[in-house]
Amino acid sequence: MVSALKCILSSSRKEITIRDVVNHVYVEKVIYEINPVLLSKKYNPKYFFEGTPILSEGGMIVTIKLDKALSQDDWLFIKRLLQLYGFIVVEE
Repeated sequence: MVSALKCILSSSRKEITIRDVVNHVYVEKVIYEINPVLLSKKYNPKYFFEGTPILSEGGMIVTIKLDKALSQDDWLFIKRLLQLYGFIVVEE
């Protein structure tokens, strides 16, 4: 796994930002796993993609905006899932 992958959860818990992605496969797997959770709990995620998955270009950024704040349990689930995929997860 690539250790430079980073996920930032906003302090409001209404936005998840995945940064420094140099391979789209990581983002695809994460979205495939967390999207059903977000949809089933009616967070209504909206995905925004920026950049390119090329190391020299800084990598890709995916921002997931939610209609409501993540519950504590859902945040812990998403945090653990992202950590399993090799992401460093921080809350800002």
